[in-house]
Amino acid sequence: MALSDLRLLEIFAAVVEGGSMTSASVRLQLSQPAVSQAIARLEAALGCQLLDRSHRPLRPTREGEVALQTAQDVAQSITALPERIRAVRKLPLRLRLGIVDSLTAPFLPALYAELGRDVEFLSASSGLAQTLRDELMAGTLDFVISNDVMEDLDGLTRHEILHEPYILATPPSLGGLTNMSLENLAKSLPLIRWGQRSRLARDVEIQLRRLKLSVPKQFDLESAGALLGMVAAGIGWAIVTPFAVLQAEHFASRVALSPFPGPGFSRTITLVAPRHNDQ
Repeated sequence: MALSDLRLLEIFAAVVEGGSMTSASVRLQLSQPAVSQAIARLEAALGCQLLDRSHRPLRPTREGEVALQTAQDVAQSITALPERIRAVRKLPLRLRLGIVDSLTAPFLPALYAELGRDVEFLSASSGLAQTLRDELMAGTLDFVISNDVMEDLDGLTRHEILHEPYILATPPSLGGLTNMSLENLAKSLPLIRWGQRSRLARDVEIQLRRLKLSVPKQFDLESAGALLGMVAAGIGWAIVTPFAVLQAEHFASRVALSPFPGPGFSRTITLVAPRHNDQ
């Protein structure tokens, strides 16, 4: 399964909203076995149970609540994004888009499908937020979709897209986090950190300081695949986002995902572009 197949998230959301596989099958015009299989595929890929099947109507587990919020945010954001881009400025015939690495899978295919008819050439580059910032200011990109709002820079227009929660990724061998605090988790295994050039790393460090949690620095990795690969191997745990998991689908079924314990925190994804005289 490719986690970038947003249809599975759509089916899961329909099951939760309708309270049963049957209602989702009617709403989506699918057979009930097809709905059940889609939920099973999504749970297998994410490595956790998303639905409490002992309850009627069906309701999401704690992990399922994270998946549901993500599914709803993705659906709303992808639907609205093309119009937001059109609102920023009249689309040029040649559109140069920059998108932060962890957002390419869900956003780029859907965006191209919507905007392809309006542009004769669409160029998309991905990278770290700092790299995209530099390219936007150098004039080599027309838009940037990033978790860097660039609030310190003038002459830009900003359109908020969504808030994405941070979640925990742990080795399945830990057997769940129901009775485990972050302090005990940090004592059990090392934290696999994001590379220090990443804004994800900055967000995580700020949250750890807020919680007054001192975690030794042992690993510093740039990509979601590298982080989740280490977690899947049982070497440590990580603080990630649902979209980052989408970029490392090969490892997603081999780690346990759960809501961040204690006070939650999130990152904001924003569309940023130069401000023009007609805006």
